[in-house]
Amino acid sequence: MVPLPAWRLLSLVDWLEEQLGMGNDLAGRVRARIAELRPLVSDAEFEDGVAVHGDASFANVLWHQGRLVALLDLEWARLGPPDLEFATIGGGDADIQVRGFTSAVSASELPLLTWLRDGYPELFERRHLTERVWLYDICFRIRQMCAWGRLDPRSLQDLADLIMHPGVRFP
Repeated sequence: MVPLPAWRLLSLVDWLEEQLGMGNDLAGRVRARIAELRPLVSDAEFEDGVAVHGDASFANVLWHQGRLVALLDLEWARLGPPDLEFATIGGGDADIQVRGFTSAVSASELPLLTWLRDGYPELFERRHLTERVWLYDICFRIRQMCAWGRLDPRSLQDLADLIMHPGVRFP
């Protein structure tokens, strides 16, 4: 689950700062990136939003004879902005993971996003979509680190890379 509105996220960042291995430099860069991106997603979008699945992926849909017949794994469903669905879509995408976070992958290069765009083009018309999804990605990563209850060198490096560049660039 993406810890937004922002007050939820900031309490997790406070916890991260207290953990062994989380240096002041990285914590400061995380806070600065969140402060830069935060104004693009209002708290009201979570109070007056739409129902979002919260863990959208091909693994959470059931198909029969070429038709979508069921959505699975609804424990992260919540109110939020429609583009919040992008928070978890790219997380397991091999094309993004292969590149790491050294450069953003174009949304048009990712089959799942291409498929979604064909069926739901209005989802892609949001202003500042790259930056909004970047904030969601950062939030999701921080939440994972807190859920694990420990910080390892790989997760810290992944977070450091993520705050430098978005994982996906939307047109």
